[in-house]
Amino acid sequence: MAYEIIDRQVMWPSGEGEHERLELSIDTLMTREQPHFLSTAFDYWNSLGARPTVDAFNLWERFETHPSLSFCGMIEIGGLSPENFLFERHAAPSKGKFFDGLNGTRLSDFPDAMHVNTLAQDYSMAAIQARPKYQEVRHDSNGFYRRYCRLLLPLFGADGCVQKLAYATRRLEAPSYPSLSRLPRELDPR
Repeated sequence: MAYEIIDRQVMWPSGEGEHERLELSIDTLMTREQPHFLSTAFDYWNSLGARPTVDAFNLWERFETHPSLSFCGMIEIGGLSPENFLFERHAAPSKGKFFDGLNGTRLSDFPDAMHVNTLAQDYSMAAIQARPKYQEVRHDSNGFYRRYCRLLLPLFGADGCVQKLAYATRRLEAPSYPSLSRLPRELDPR
C-alpha cells in the first residue's frame, strides 16, 4: 500500500550512521495504525479540541492498563532551547539499559550526537508547526538500529504556545543494540 509522504529527510549518510525520517500524513496514520495504539492516542488527543492543553491531556490515566503506554512519553519544550528539551516521561522500561534513566534529563545528556541532533530537529519542528506529526524513523548509529513509527502530539499552555510534546511509538522491526564490548567508551552505560 502506498502512503502519503509529506517530507523525507536523511541525515548523516556516512560511515557514522544514518537517520532517515519520513513524515507521513494523518490520513496515513488513520489507515496504517487503525489496529494500533497510535491511532487511539491520536483520537484521544483530537477529542480534546483544536489546541489540547497540558492540563487536559491525561493519556496515562485514561488508558492506564494499556500495554502500549510503555511506548509513550512526554517532553517539556516550552521556552527551552532544543538541547535543553527535558524528558519528563520517557518510554524507557521497554527499551533496555541504553535508554533507561532518561526521565528528568535533558536531550543533550544522551551521548550519541546524531540521536540528539535528529531528535532536537524533529521536536523543534513539531513545536513550531504546532500540529501532530506522524513519522516513520530508521536510525542506525554506533551499533544502535531501530525502525519505528512515531506520533508527536503538541500540548499547549495557558499562553497558547506549545509547552510539551506527547509521543507514542510502535516498533516496525526489532531493535538491535551493540554489545558492550563494541560500544564506544562515551556510550557505555556501565
